[in-house]
Amino acid sequence: MSRLIQRSEVLAHLSKPVWSVKELLNAPLQGTPPSKSDVERISKLAGLAPTEHTQADLVNQLRFVETLSAVNTDNIEPLSRLTHPVTCPDLEKIVAEPEPERWTPAAFASERVSDFYVVKEGLRHE
Repeated sequence: MSRLIQRSEVLAHLSKPVWSVKELLNAPLQGTPPSKSDVERISKLAGLAPTEHTQADLVNQLRFVETLSAVNTDNIEPLSRLTHPVTCPDLEKIVAEPEPERWTPAAFASERVSDFYVVKEGLRHE
């Protein structure tokens, strides 16, 4: 692909989509789709309640991930940093700002010792 220099070239390039989400979702699924029991097991492990649409959603998500995994990334440099680096002036600003007042939830307790609630009840061993 040639390098786009003019603003009009960039706008013209961006105006023509080269793929769509529908294509990715309708791509053939490699391998066998997850069975209903697989979906129920995965849902249980994830702490989710399976719905009637869970299996179809999972198949669509697997198709999407498989399609993304098939993208050729040869000769593409990986991004080295995805976050904004924290510099010394940023740290100095954080240190210079006064710390907000500390809220102590135990302050509202009818009985407390230091920052701890006093609980009169206890476990009974019978």
